[in-house]
Amino acid sequence: IPLAGWGDWAAWLAAGAVAAILAAVVVRRRKDPLMFFLAGLFGIALLPVSNLVFPIRSMMAERFLYLPSLAFAIAVVGLLYRLPSGRFVPVALCALLTLYAARTFARNLDWRDNLTLASADVRTSPRSVRLRDTLAKALWEQDDRRNIDASIREEEVSWAMVEPLPVERSSELPPTYLGIYYAFKADLMGGASNPQSRPWYEKSVAVLLRARAISQAAARAFDEAQLAHGKPLGGRIGMPELYLALGSDYSSLARQAEAVEAFLQGRSLNPGMPTLYDGLAGAYWAMGQYDRAVAALEA
Repeated sequence: IPLAGWGDWAAWLAAGAVAAILAAVVVRRRKDPLMFFLAGLFGIALLPVSNLVFPIRSMMAERFLYLPSLAFAIAVVGLLYRLPSGRFVPVALCALLTLYAARTFARNLDWRDNLTLASADVRTSPRSVRLRDTLAKALWEQDDRRNIDASIREEEVSWAMVEPLPVERSSELPPTYLGIYYAFKADLMGGASNPQSRPWYEKSVAVLLRARAISQAAARAFDEAQLAHGKPLGGRIGMPELYLALGSDYSSLARQAEAVEAFLQGRSLNPGMPTLYDGLAGAYWAMGQYDRAVAALEA
């Protein structure tokens, strides 16, 4: 989500509208205490999740408006009852309730599952990294074989939007899952036994290495923040799935030493993930290190 700049007229318009409302309710606070109270309720309820006071690691969500909407609804009713002709107020309120109920009903259809929700929302927010990533995962979960090309397409759009960012401001999720989808595409084409699969494995490795750089930058930033606040370093942060996918790709490309390194990195993040030990054993076995392969399986 791009930040508003000094030349963003829409941001100035929104800020002006908020300032005008605040000025009106403050000036009329003695004559109109209800609106003063409701404006305060709306602002106070929304402020903690606005990212203005402190970042909450969530940009926006419908649920953030549940409590503020209570003040909005009371304000609408209060203003309607101030109209000169009060007999039309029940009609107007019924019309508003019908419109809001119809919109809610229509929106509920989108919330059937992640696929319907992401498919609907990506049409209104096509530049959302998270929505593109969610849609790719939902397509994959519905039918990974049939939807593999669609999953790749959506994840490529998601990754293209964050790829230009510096690693410390990027996200490891799109490149990690894109690498997983590339490798699965290669597996569907016959895997390592088919030479035409090799470019897909190589594309997977390339994007997973970008994901690893982002993940390592996030881990360094976390450690620096812990030390800056005088706190001890905790467990490692990162996605073991990233290293599982990277190790699997290296094994498919017969680069076993690099596969071992990737599997070991993943194991350091999640020692309880059995598939990492399976991959590690396979890589050791392919290198002729049978004792280590057996030890990995026994672990």
